Amino acid sequence: MKSIVLTLLLLNTAILFGQSAEECYQSARKEWAADNNKSALKWIDKAIAADADREEYYDCKGLILSEQGEFQKAYDAFSMGIAINPKASGIYLNRGNLFLSITQFEDAIADFTQASIVADNDTSKYSAIMNRASAKMQIREFESAYDDLMKCYAFDSTEVGTLTNLGAVCDEIGRGDETLKYLLKAVEVDPNFYAAYGNIGFKYQEMGE
Repeated sequence: MKSIVLTLLLLNTAILFGQSAEECYQSARKEWAADNNKSALKWIDKAIAADADREEYYDCKGLILSEQGEFQKAYDAFSMGIAINPKASGIYLNRGNLFLSITQFEDAIADFTQASIVADNDTSKYSAIMNRASAKMQIREFESAYDDLMKCYAFDSTEVGTLTNLGAVCDEIGRGDETLKYLLKAVEVDPNFYAAYGNIGFKYQEMGE
C-alpha cells in the first residue's frame, strides 16, 4: 500500500512540474477572473519560476497584488516587467493606475506619459493620454488636462470618459459654455451613463435652470 501511495504522489508531482509556464499563466488568469486571487497568485508565481523573462507574467502579478491592496509588491512586479521590456506600454499604464489609486499623481503622470510614448497602437496611446488628463485634474492642472482631453477627443469623439472629463474641466478653465456640449453628447452616446446625468444636473442648477 505504501508503494502505491508513493507512486501516486510522484505522479501528481510529475503532473505539477510538467505544466509549462504558459499553462500556469493561463491558470492564473482563469483564477483571477473568478476572483480567486490567492490561487491566481500561486499560479503566476509558478509561471514566473518556470520562465522569469516574460513581462506579461509580472504585469499579471502586479494586477492581482493591486486588487489585494499589496501596493508595494504590485509596484515591484510592474517595475520588473518594465525592466524586462521598457517598451511595454500596458505595464506603464497599469503602474500609472496604481499610482493614481494611491494618490501619487506626479508618478502616475510620468508613467502615463511613457505609456503614450511607447504605445504600439493609437488606442493604447490615447488611453494613456486620457488617464494622464485624469491625474492632472487631481492636481488642478486643468489647462494641461484640457489639452490632453482634446487630443483624445480628436482621436475618438464618442468616448464617454473623454466627454465627461471635458465637461468637468471646461468650467475650470473659463469654457463653461462648452460644458453641456460634451456632457449631452456623452448621454447621447450612452443613455445609461449615469455620471454624466449628474454633471448635467449640476450645470443646469448653476445656470439657474
